[in-house]
Amino acid sequence: MQETFTEEFDTGPTVHCINRFYNNNLLNIKTESELDPVLNKIIEYYYQGWPNRKHIDKSVQLYYNLRNEIIIENGIIYVADKIVIPTKLRPLILKLLHESHLGLNKTKLRAKQIIYWPGMFNEIEQFINNCNTCNKFQNSNKKSPLIPHEVPNSPYEKVGADILSFEGTDYLVIVDYYSKWFDLIKLKYKTASEIIKKSKQIFSTHGIPKTFIADNMPFNSSEFITFSKTWNFTVVTSSPHYPQSNGLAERTVQTSKKLLKKALEEGCDVEAMLLEYRCTPIISLQASPAELLFSRILRTKLPIANKLLEPRLQHKVQTKLKAFQQKYKSNYDKTATKKETQFKPNTNILIQNNKVWLPGKVIAKANAPRSYLVENNNGTIIRRNTKHLKNTKINVTGNSKEGNIEGKSKVKNKSNKSVLVKELSTRPIRKKKVPNRFKNFVM
Repeated sequence: MQETFTEEFDTGPTVHCINRFYNNNLLNIKTESELDPVLNKIIEYYYQGWPNRKHIDKSVQLYYNLRNEIIIENGIIYVADKIVIPTKLRPLILKLLHESHLGLNKTKLRAKQIIYWPGMFNEIEQFINNCNTCNKFQNSNKKSPLIPHEVPNSPYEKVGADILSFEGTDYLVIVDYYSKWFDLIKLKYKTASEIIKKSKQIFSTHGIPKTFIADNMPFNSSEFITFSKTWNFTVVTSSPHYPQSNGLAERTVQTSKKLLKKALEEGCDVEAMLLEYRCTPIISLQASPAELLFSRILRTKLPIANKLLEPRLQHKVQTKLKAFQQKYKSNYDKTATKKETQFKPNTNILIQNNKVWLPGKVIAKANAPRSYLVENNNGTIIRRNTKHLKNTKINVTGNSKEGNIEGKSKVKNKSNKSVLVKELSTRPIRKKKVPNRFKNFVM
């Protein structure tokens, strides 16, 4: 793609000075200009006069419109005080321009200030796009438009779950998407069996939900999946490192932590605080979680008329929930990207990990929205949200190996090939060492 002169520098009046370029052994521009067939032709035309455009080689025609701006001093070609770089030296110039890794726009401005050659901006852009260092430390992706969860039809039809840690103690948090009622249960162990035990206690009170939304470990462990099949509910896990997809549970965890902190500060029972919270109306619904779940207000320490304790159905709850969702989405999307990026299988990408972008490759589209199965530079297949993916031309350095795949779930891509994929966990693995007292024995 050819670029015009006006795109790369101004053509206003210039004052040419003597000795504008001092000798530099590293950049022997004069010698390379004489050896460059295009620039050598320009030098010839400069001294002998420019022929009609029809009689000029195509490679030289790029300079034809600039002929009145060209000055040659000491064998070096200038265009509006900018040095014309010979073809052979351009890779070195690109490297020097990008030595400080200032980014695309600043590098273009710096180049525009001092040098010139046709198509310079395109080459700068290509050079920077292939810079591993710049790609590694790119900014995070802009947030995508919000995809709200489907509003349930009845209480405890859909729940979200998460685990919080406070003062060395783990708690299981399960919140209802319909009524916003949540349970805060202390865990003895942070294991699947312990979570199953506590979940059974909660389900025995409120009933079994149809959909159980949670983060990955330990909710996508084989033990918990077996429990979900036995108790007839579906487990939906969020993309790793993307808790926003289980936003209600994440917000409930924050609320729970605040209650625990205040209870510890005041020296009061967190259960009493939970009871009062469950009886306080939600602003957008004008009803409390207790009213939405049980159709009645619960009796607390506060005085209340007996008539207010009588059961009363709540109407148009789903309509109110949808209206609040739509309003929230409208405000959220104002600062979100307008166009969502799509990724095709077997294309090279960058994967963000701890705010650093590393090369990878797309394997297949996952079942969840904006979720893909990708192979990182270690050859491991993982699941990531588009928030942590970018298109790139950098090749993957790792190779996929079946023995180096996280997780045990199977997914089929468009070519109907089974792909083992991690839907979960990056938990550390304990190294096993033989105790010193057994070193002299064969184990």
